[in-house]
Amino acid sequence: MKSIKRAILSGLTIGIIVCSSTVLLFLFFAMREEIFEIMDYQMEQVALAAHLRRDYSTPDTESGFEEKTVDSIVQIRDAENNLLYTTNRETAIPLVSKPGFTDLMYDGTPWRVYVLSKGDTTVQVAQPLKERKEIVFFIAVETALSLLFLAVALAIWIYIVVNKSFRPVQELCDSIRRKKASRLDPVDETMVPEEILPLVRELNALLSRLDIAIKGQKHFLADAAHELRTPLTAVDLQVQNALDTGNELERENSLKKIKKGINRATVMANQILMMAKTDADILEENIEVLDFRTIIGDVVSEFSPLAMEREIDLLWSKPEAPILLAGNERGLKAMISSLVDNALKYSPSGTAVTLNAFTDTGKLFFEINDEGPGIPADQRPKVFRRFYRYRSERALGSGLGLAIVKNVIDFHKGSITLGDGDNGTGLKVELVLPLFDENRH
Repeated sequence: MKSIKRAILSGLTIGIIVCSSTVLLFLFFAMREEIFEIMDYQMEQVALAAHLRRDYSTPDTESGFEEKTVDSIVQIRDAENNLLYTTNRETAIPLVSKPGFTDLMYDGTPWRVYVLSKGDTTVQVAQPLKERKEIVFFIAVETALSLLFLAVALAIWIYIVVNKSFRPVQELCDSIRRKKASRLDPVDETMVPEEILPLVRELNALLSRLDIAIKGQKHFLADAAHELRTPLTAVDLQVQNALDTGNELERENSLKKIKKGINRATVMANQILMMAKTDADILEENIEVLDFRTIIGDVVSEFSPLAMEREIDLLWSKPEAPILLAGNERGLKAMISSLVDNALKYSPSGTAVTLNAFTDTGKLFFEINDEGPGIPADQRPKVFRRFYRYRSERALGSGLGLAIVKNVIDFHKGSITLGDGDNGTGLKVELVLPLFDENRH
């Protein structure tokens, strides 16, 4: 796992090394140039002093000339190239004809030579380059040691500052680590550094959503347990009645009620499972481009036998052009199945359930009309609640069908409207969903 603190420390350390090396190189070449210039100037001054000297037979003790030239070889010659004076008779540097500075190799040693010619006298000052290099090297080593000390001190200071700066992050991690799984209260933002405050706020927002979701799940499970308890209690009671009675007719009646209770519990369990499967997080796992006509056709094929059994006409006029949506196939099928199931469940025999779909301005409009009892206007906003059944005594239902529909329609950023049927009776359900747009996907 990548560490931000380690990356900062390593990055700054590398930066210190690179900068120190760059500065050292710059100083080395700058000092080398400066030292060479100073020593060249010194050679010029020595040559000038030698030219002004007239008596070459005895040492010049008054001006200190001998001491100034201790590291150099000074040669003075006349117009005929005769050697008038030299500071070192053991090393005879050949005369350089070119005035000014010249580098040459003599006896395996590099020399720096300066020639000054004035009148009938020529002064030549020679200095070994080795001495210059030794001076440059000595100063460079001292500078490098100073920079090394500075770099180490700076690295230690950076390490201390970075560790101190990251201490609030560690304290935040410890605070989150100490949280219990059941505690989803937000993290205290009081002492959080400004740089990670947006992250902490997003974390708190996530904790808030999780808290709401978990509380919702707890309520859902509690409601589901309560709703399942009712048919199971009725089944248990009827089983006991069937076992206790000696009357065959009463036993048969109890068994029919048992079957009805089991069917209700089965429907309830299936709807609970479907409710879980239409959760937004699950629906988001599999989004694809679908032809809405195919989904309607599959649902109509599935419910046609039930419609025929109840003597209800299930009518679907399939549009010729494809109706493309970007969505979850399972969720959309569950939504349409729930609406068709409700329409067939509450429609009397001899009536029709009609399905229509058309597109306009980038949207799909889908309608289901039935000729059942409908839903009163004051009850329509409530029927999308989980386990809400305002007419449960009249038909078998779990109270989850329209809640599933609402889940799916909200996930697909659509809308649903309940109204009166086209003929003034029954219920009309209108769905609006966005069509697939290549420019947005």
